[in-house]
Amino acid sequence: MKIVQVLAMEGSWGGIENHTFELSKELAKNHEVHLILGLKYQGKMKHVENLHYHYLDFTRSRWNLFLLIELNNTIKFVNPNIVHAQGGKASKIISFLSNFFKTPTVATIHGMKSNIKDYLSFNKVIAVSKKAAQKLEKYRTVHIVYNGIQKPSTICSSYYNHGNSCFIKALAIGRLNSVKGFDLLIEAWQGVDAELEILGDGEDFEKLSRLIEKYKLQDRVKLIGFVENVHSHIEACDFVVVSSRREGGPLVVAEALLMQKPIISTDVGMVEDFIPPIYISSIENVKKLHELIELALTNYSSLRQDFNLSFAKAEKYLVIDKMVEETVKIYKECL
Repeated sequence: MKIVQVLAMEGSWGGIENHTFELSKELAKNHEVHLILGLKYQGKMKHVENLHYHYLDFTRSRWNLFLLIELNNTIKFVNPNIVHAQGGKASKIISFLSNFFKTPTVATIHGMKSNIKDYLSFNKVIAVSKKAAQKLEKYRTVHIVYNGIQKPSTICSSYYNHGNSCFIKALAIGRLNSVKGFDLLIEAWQGVDAELEILGDGEDFEKLSRLIEKYKLQDRVKLIGFVENVHSHIEACDFVVVSSRREGGPLVVAEALLMQKPIISTDVGMVEDFIPPIYISSIENVKKLHELIELALTNYSSLRQDFNLSFAKAEKYLVIDKMVEETVKIYKECL
């Protein structure tokens, strides 16, 4: 097949961008893939055989006439078998442009959507979690395909060796912005007898630093910044915390479960599909999040056992081979 992936983003590289690139890279092993993405990524993308890049200025409005013409011309030049829109902006644009070409279209929903009209015109719609599909599936069929990743080469068989530290270590990962809810996590960490490391950089670094000082948590909570090897930090922790206000399919959930690390999380994305209910908090509920952290510490000796079913389910559904297999199956149904 000849496949076009449309990624109409111009912000920092995040979950949707990573998902689309990894999917495109894997699809390119057996298909010709064309990835249309923002100008800011020009010169920064890795060379992958059978993966071709096309750059457009997606900082322009989704209704910008020149953007629509350029994107339409690019798709017609490639002449693909499938056009796959990733995320809200790409889906809105492709929903409109599909009136001008006959190529089958697929859209992936990465988060909860209030406006579902644009998704009704696609041949197939994928959602990265049952929660993301809830509103739309009242009106049409939605296929659930979880975000899959390459299985980490290191899988932890035991808890971290703390050495001279008497503290259990928890880990949170993500861009330092409001969406990730790290401000709530820091507040919830008051009175917790454990260490917390937060990996990532972003616009909220100073704000979060001040919160750590405000709650006098400098000896317990550390902002580590951006790191290349996330897996080594996951390996060195006892459990992972997700405190997000909203998410589609958090990749850190897949990474942690495939490395057999327990997770406590707010109720976002596909979390409810993989994590035991007793370890899920309502969103923006500092009190409940604090209680879950304390529960994880209280149940520390049996924590991994509580997640055995989660680990097994992740092995089946959160690996990239499964994601690609299900996606290709959906493509073929369009042809």
